[in-house]
Amino acid sequence: MFIPKKTETLVLPHSSSDLVNRLEEIVHTTQNKQDGVAEKDNQRFIGTIEENAFVLSLKLNKADNFIPLIRGNIEDTSKGSIVFLKYTLFKSTRMFLGFWTILIFLLSFLLIVFQDKPMYGSIALLVSLANYAVTVINFNRKVKLSRAFLMEVFS
Repeated sequence: MFIPKKTETLVLPHSSSDLVNRLEEIVHTTQNKQDGVAEKDNQRFIGTIEENAFVLSLKLNKADNFIPLIRGNIEDTSKGSIVFLKYTLFKSTRMFLGFWTILIFLLSFLLIVFQDKPMYGSIALLVSLANYAVTVINFNRKVKLSRAFLMEVFS
C-alpha cells in the first residue's frame, strides 16, 4: 500500500523482563493516566505495555499528525531478546491521507476527461503528490526521532 510505514528487528543482550522494566520507566501508560498518576520528566512516551508487547507514541506538547505509532513485540532468546518494531501512522492520519488522495485523483480525472482541462487536472495531481511527499518526509523524520529515544532505552 502507499501508506508510509517501517518495520525493524532489534537483537538485544537484555532479557524481555528487563526491557519491559526499562519501558515502564519512560512510558506514561494509559492505565497511569486513568489512575491519576503524575507524569515524570523522563517519560518521553505514552502508551500501553503488556507482558511482551507494547504500543507507544512520543508524548507531545502540541498536535503532530505525522508522529508514528510504535507497536513492538519482545521475544526471549538464549542470549537476550529480539524486539520486533512496526512504525505506522495513526489511523486518523491514514484516513486523512487516503481521503484527500482519492478525492484529488477523482477531481483530476473529472477535469481531464469531462471538462477538457488537462492543466488544472495536472495541477491537482501535483498537489496530491506534494501532499504525499510531505507526509512521507515528516513521517520519516518523526520515526528517526522516536527510534533515537527508543535506542536510548534499549542500550
